[in-house]
Amino acid sequence: PVLLLVLLAVFRSPVAATLPLVLSGFSILVTLAILSLLTSVVAIDIFSLQVVTGLGVGLAIDYSLFVLARYRIEMRRDDGYERAHARTIATAGHAVLFGALTVAAALAALIAFPQQFLSSTGIAGALVATFSGIAALLVLPALLALLGPRVDPGWERAVDRSAPEPDPLSGGSYFWTRISERMMRHPVPWASLALLAMLAVAAPTLGGSVTTPDARALPESAGARIVADRAATEFENGNPTRLGVWLPAKADRAKTQAAIEELTRGDEAPVASPPRKLADGSWYVDVVAPVDPLSEAGQDLVDAARAAPFPSGALVGGRAAELTDQRASIAASAPLVIGIVVLTNLLLVLAMVRSLILPLVSIALNALTVLAAYGLMVAAFQSESVAELLGAGAQDGIDVSVPVLAFAVVFGLSTDYGIFLFSRIAEARRSGMSEPEAITAGISRTGRLITSAAVIFAIAVGANVFSDLVIVKEFALAVAIAVILDATIVRGVLVPSILRMLGARAWWPGG
Repeated sequence: PVLLLVLLAVFRSPVAATLPLVLSGFSILVTLAILSLLTSVVAIDIFSLQVVTGLGVGLAIDYSLFVLARYRIEMRRDDGYERAHARTIATAGHAVLFGALTVAAALAALIAFPQQFLSSTGIAGALVATFSGIAALLVLPALLALLGPRVDPGWERAVDRSAPEPDPLSGGSYFWTRISERMMRHPVPWASLALLAMLAVAAPTLGGSVTTPDARALPESAGARIVADRAATEFENGNPTRLGVWLPAKADRAKTQAAIEELTRGDEAPVASPPRKLADGSWYVDVVAPVDPLSEAGQDLVDAARAAPFPSGALVGGRAAELTDQRASIAASAPLVIGIVVLTNLLLVLAMVRSLILPLVSIALNALTVLAAYGLMVAAFQSESVAELLGAGAQDGIDVSVPVLAFAVVFGLSTDYGIFLFSRIAEARRSGMSEPEAITAGISRTGRLITSAAVIFAIAVGANVFSDLVIVKEFALAVAIAVILDATIVRGVLVPSILRMLGARAWWPGG
């Protein structure tokens, strides 16, 4: 209902406002059907369903919004809706194609992670991004062909109907036109203020840490959460770090005992049990310390146990060790995933905007948006007062998988919005406008659309902030706020200011 109201405010037409919701239903249902088939060959994590729902609604509406808005502009040229239809697909459809590819590529990169949670979410996200693009490029044009003028072209009142062939780049937002004109005169101060604002939002990143879920990620009313809280508060050392050290059957007993003594030396050292022989002849040592297993002290204990001079072949496990290994595994795969995301986005922007510099600018600004998203997560969920407003307790750290998921989604979406903006500026340049005029025209024609798309996407994904699970809240808040920042501060201020400072050097000749 909220999305429908926003779409009515954007289009001022019930027919046009309903179409994006129909397309989101199409993309979600098709994606879920394919995921259902894939479960016979690959494990799909249940969190993927929420990703499909949130992204499916947000992306399908975003893409159809871009297509519908251009279609209604083209309808004002009074040469028939068939030609308006063709011009829409050749312009906005081209941008949507590259936008959908960037988001799908960014999410598909998550498949490189060995964690099932991340890889299956990457599969689901890439599928829903692909089918959201297909819905906007194939299903929506078919619906437009059926509806024709009934889509109601009266939304673009700013276009001069007295002109024989109105310029599709005219009639932009008054607000964004005035802002852009000021930026064209003073690009450096505007860019500096916007950059400082984004860095301020990203600053909490320096104090952030990552962890993994336990019972504290559940609602306070859940049975597992109640038991865990009572055990931690009413029993001495109710939530200790418990490590298990496994040793092969032929492990040297003297070396084992020496390692235990070294590990348990000191006033605040952990307590270790004598080696216990298992049924298969191997040995097992319990190591217990009165520290939270997911705290940094718990991680230090894992490092100490693994550094102790146990015989060759010794393995250290336990809740704290799981977090250590998960961090190490994600860190090992992260460079590959980041490389795939950056390279695919770089190539797609390069192919779309015909520029060597703009893809690099896009990558840098996307990274800034990702840092801002992480900073917001840290500020919100590691602060008691803010976390309580969001229906959660203060967290010791952000779930280790959430920054990875947010990176892929935010990076892809940021590139998506950037492509749409760049394409309109390039179109204005090709029409003969000067550099400042082209930037102003592009911003004025896309500012309201990109902002509306970001608000709609933030509502679709941000609704998951009301989930009972902290991990879902973290992901929803990070992505929702990040797209708003990207659509306003980054695409509305930083990009045009930087383009103005670069001038024609940002583009290939004729680009």
